[in-house]
Amino acid sequence: MTFRLYISLIVIACVALLLIYFPGANGGVPILDDQHVLHRLLGLDGLTWFEGYVRYFSGDVGDLKRPLSYLSFYLQKDSLGEGLFDLKVVNIFIHLINSLLVCWLTYRICTVRLSVSEARWISLFCFLLWAFAPIQVSTVLYITQRMAELAATFTLLALVVWTYVRGACGRAQILLLFGVVSLFALFSTLCKENGFLTLLFIIALDLTVYSEMPRTRGYKFWFFTVVVGGNVLFSSVILYDYHRYFIGAFSARDFNAYERLLTEGRILVEYCLKFLSPGSYKFGLINAGVSKSTGIFSPPTTLLSAMFWILSIFFALKYRKRTPYISFGVLFFLCGHSMESSVLSLELYFEHRNYIPIYGVALIFSFCLMMALRSIVISKLIKYVLALCSAAYLFLIAFVTKLEVDAWANPVKQAYEWYLENPLSERAYSHLGATLFQFGLHKAGADFYQETHNDFPKDPTKELLWYELVCMDDSLPRPGLKEFISKARQSDFYNQTIVLLNALLDLKEGGSCNNLSTEDMMLFSAALLDNPNYISRKKSLYIYQARLSDHNNDLSGAVENLEYAINLGWRVDIALSLAEKYALSEQLDKAEKRLAEVRKWCSDNSFECQSKKSEIDTLSQLIEN
Repeated sequence: MTFRLYISLIVIACVALLLIYFPGANGGVPILDDQHVLHRLLGLDGLTWFEGYVRYFSGDVGDLKRPLSYLSFYLQKDSLGEGLFDLKVVNIFIHLINSLLVCWLTYRICTVRLSVSEARWISLFCFLLWAFAPIQVSTVLYITQRMAELAATFTLLALVVWTYVRGACGRAQILLLFGVVSLFALFSTLCKENGFLTLLFIIALDLTVYSEMPRTRGYKFWFFTVVVGGNVLFSSVILYDYHRYFIGAFSARDFNAYERLLTEGRILVEYCLKFLSPGSYKFGLINAGVSKSTGIFSPPTTLLSAMFWILSIFFALKYRKRTPYISFGVLFFLCGHSMESSVLSLELYFEHRNYIPIYGVALIFSFCLMMALRSIVISKLIKYVLALCSAAYLFLIAFVTKLEVDAWANPVKQAYEWYLENPLSERAYSHLGATLFQFGLHKAGADFYQETHNDFPKDPTKELLWYELVCMDDSLPRPGLKEFISKARQSDFYNQTIVLLNALLDLKEGGSCNNLSTEDMMLFSAALLDNPNYISRKKSLYIYQARLSDHNNDLSGAVENLEYAINLGWRVDIALSLAEKYALSEQLDKAEKRLAEVRKWCSDNSFECQSKKSEIDTLSQLIEN
């Protein structure tokens, strides 16, 4: 393959990728995590640019807060009022950039042991497989998963630069390793925690494709300080906080760490099959049909999957020098899943976890195809048939991807399909209701809730979703109040319950919910406070009641509920709100005491305090006046 043909085919593929994906940027509603990631952008008015940014990313629940990913959303906050189109377009272009980086990385590692022509063919086919794979659609068009995309961008950049400096020597190698490769790995981690796996990918490359390349003294120093040292540090942090990650974190799950590890072995096989045989599987964000493995023989496929992966690792390591590209593909895929698909207390199944790891499978497929086409054993006729089948296969995955993108462009139809595929899924149910609400299909939504809410006797979120529609149209049927209060007192815990309560209050405060009284809304939270399953969220419920009291101009009620909340655990935002209410009710001594607590907190948390500075200054002036 000539260089001109190589570049021409890549350009054509890039144009085709954009043409396939761009329709998916139209329409759509915030889905699942999009709701809180994007909703937090709306409450930053009146803050300086930096204060707003710090407050925005500080609201993330992760240890590292993912500041670079949140920066990308924050830079687009002004476009949020115009819909989701601009946000999705950025995701699409990041995917295009990542696809080109995949091509570049594949070319670089293939030229180590193969000819330039072979490297071009393998990198082109791998690029097409990875970029057009249907399993990637739910990452690219799910706005929040820009985090996974950006982490992949910096990981791929780190690996590409690493391929250039691995065989270098002298001061330049040290500077590039520490100043560029390490920095990109850090940036990847600051986009999403699994960006840390960049270090494992480097180990996989060193064990396989680059195993026969000598290591300089400078490279060894970097490898042991950054790669080995980084992995030791990470493992130490996890083991030090063992109870948090392996015991406490599983209290909200219906599986333990052992069951999750067994189950993930089966799921990893399905991920590979979804990638290789996309026409045989359904795609999307909701996968409620996944059953957990309760033992090595339950179900029987657990043992088969476990043996498959154990043997894959064994042969990948044993034959890493004889078959370096296949071995690297296996290790890359498994290293890429070692965080989110192992023993951490995450949900069992998400397609977006494959965004970077599936590159390993694409590389194996592309390499094996190239080896078959250049084999002297296989006849020319079979090679022609194989080439034609490969081209047809690429058209097939592009076609399936186009169908998936079209589904994302029609969110109401997509929500109905996800619900019909997962009729007992809380997530599918809530997503359908929220989508009907977003598109103003209030009557259809109310009828849907009226017919189905009893299918979930322990879940109060269904009635709360129904009440959202009642807010908009008083002519709609509404849930029975007494029945709902009784249900709320005995229901299971759902975090979405708190989210929906606050969403109702947002509508109320915005003047869009005149059909629901504040008395009824107070009854909702009071019932949940009586429910022992919601004891861990009492603080949130008291804050909700304080907001409701504030809306009713009941200053004493707001103070009382905020005092209940802060007695359950001090938090800077509660202390500031309480100080403000004390000042307004002329309890200046109490206001100054709370403000002093906030200032003390700021002295220990100067960076996080930046987002509170304007509030503190305003409150100080209020107390002084």
